[in-house]
Amino acid sequence: MRRATGRVAAVLLPAIVIGVIAAYTAVGWLRRAHEAATHAEPLLFSRELAEHLPLAALVFVVAAAVCAGVVIALRWVARAALASGSGGAPGTLGAAVAWVYARWWRLALVLAVVWAPLLALRWPGAVNPDFALMVTEIAKTRSEFAPGEARPFDVYPIAYSLIPDGELVWSNQHNAFLTLVYGGVAALSGVLFHSYVPGIVLLSGTQALFTLFALGRALQLVGRGVARPGMKAAALALTAAGAMIALWSMDLSKNPLFAAAFVWWLALVIDRALLSRRRWWVAETLVATTVMILSVKFGLYVALAGALLLLLHRAGWRAVALGVLVPVAVLQVALRGLIGVGVVIPDDPTEARVTQLQQVALIAREDPAALTPERRAVIERVFDLDAMVAAYVPETADPVKSSGFEDNGSYRWRTVQPQDWDGFTGVWLQLAAERPDLFVDAFLLKSDKYLDPAADTYPWPPLRTWDWTVSYSLDLSGVNPGGRSALEAGLAAAYASPARYLISPSAWAVLTLLLCAVAVSLRRPGAMTWSLLLALQIGVALLAPLNGSGRYLLGVIYAAGVVFLALGLRPTRPAADDADAGSTALP
Repeated sequence: MRRATGRVAAVLLPAIVIGVIAAYTAVGWLRRAHEAATHAEPLLFSRELAEHLPLAALVFVVAAAVCAGVVIALRWVARAALASGSGGAPGTLGAAVAWVYARWWRLALVLAVVWAPLLALRWPGAVNPDFALMVTEIAKTRSEFAPGEARPFDVYPIAYSLIPDGELVWSNQHNAFLTLVYGGVAALSGVLFHSYVPGIVLLSGTQALFTLFALGRALQLVGRGVARPGMKAAALALTAAGAMIALWSMDLSKNPLFAAAFVWWLALVIDRALLSRRRWWVAETLVATTVMILSVKFGLYVALAGALLLLLHRAGWRAVALGVLVPVAVLQVALRGLIGVGVVIPDDPTEARVTQLQQVALIAREDPAALTPERRAVIERVFDLDAMVAAYVPETADPVKSSGFEDNGSYRWRTVQPQDWDGFTGVWLQLAAERPDLFVDAFLLKSDKYLDPAADTYPWPPLRTWDWTVSYSLDLSGVNPGGRSALEAGLAAAYASPARYLISPSAWAVLTLLLCAVAVSLRRPGAMTWSLLLALQIGVALLAPLNGSGRYLLGVIYAAGVVFLALGLRPTRPAADDADAGSTALP
């Protein structure tokens, strides 16, 4: 039965991946066809599909055929490498690859050398609005804001009913612990140097070094189970070709830090499940898990999914508990405790409802009659429906939840109470049942660029620094301005050429997914484990508030080289280890 299930999964799951990618490619073609025709009416995919069904179907078939061809080609490469055993390339190449993979720092050094021009031009990063607001939350108290000055919990609105009394502005909007680290280092820099610039340079430099370490360590861990030097060299080359990794490594926001920690953590999961029971696995995994959860809020769910998959691999419940579940529990208890005593302001419910809000807004715009007086009354407790419709922007949910420095009147965060949300989800479900076409339209309008390899997306982080002053200025415009300007011009030129696919987030995400499809189709050991963990992040990206933003795909992009390397894994963990569920300290 288990073998039969495995054979079905080896065919069905890759077919689903290919079908989803082909569908998003067809949807992207519909978007570009609409934009080229300069229609006066706004884009609705359901309407475009009805008008261009034969051509859209043709695009779907061609895209599916191309994806299938890529999978077949990659299957052939992987099978040829696996069938040839460990003989590999003799002489210089084999010795060089073995030498590089023997130590994580050698792998990191190779990446640093390849990325050195990009890192030099990017240094010391650029301050973005999220980072500026995180610093503000730690460096200022409520009484220090001048009348009319933007406060963080008004820029990213948090219901006043959730905000405790007191002077603190620290919130969980961008993950409370990461806010404390970023804001605390910047505030300390201000105290010591009367400037935030040294703190920013320290943070961006440390994050870049951590990224190099994490990728080098991940490649080394997985490479221990791969015999073929050619596959190791190709995996390193694929990772080095990810120019976006270098560009994002200095960006002081949550997603790049999570992506680096995730790849390291993913390699540790593969190592524990398939390769060995190393003495220091628990300590190393505890650190990786902690960084992953500290960086993004959904890191908690990735960690829990990984723990479950490790237990299914019989990887030792004590090790999994200590390395993964303990940091999850400690950080969650600490966060809930800080929120409970009023030290940290909780994040607003709208942050978890961005897709719902976009769907309600689109249905209200296109079919106002669907909003009966009863339904309108439920929604109006939380939102001004007329303002919500006026604010609606298909590709980003920020306007409908009133994020930004100008209050558009959509979200009633100053007056809403927690009980005012009662019934909202019920109305949303009723609208979905009545207008499923608009329901799907709103979802695709906010997510279609993530898995369309030809999409016009946002491949690199902000390169122009943001002029914002808290106690001291965060303006980095005087630090390496020539380098950032040259980098911006070069990237714009590259993105306008066929080289765009080397820096396209959606193209890299599609490549990683196809590599997962190859691994599952070949029934490679552990393939379902890492594929599910990556699929979880694709789901998070599709539900993100902004369409096509490269930063929401970074975990998948950073992992491309490790996933390719895992195609060549030969499990080495002794069978006896499976029975020793409590072992945590074997060499």
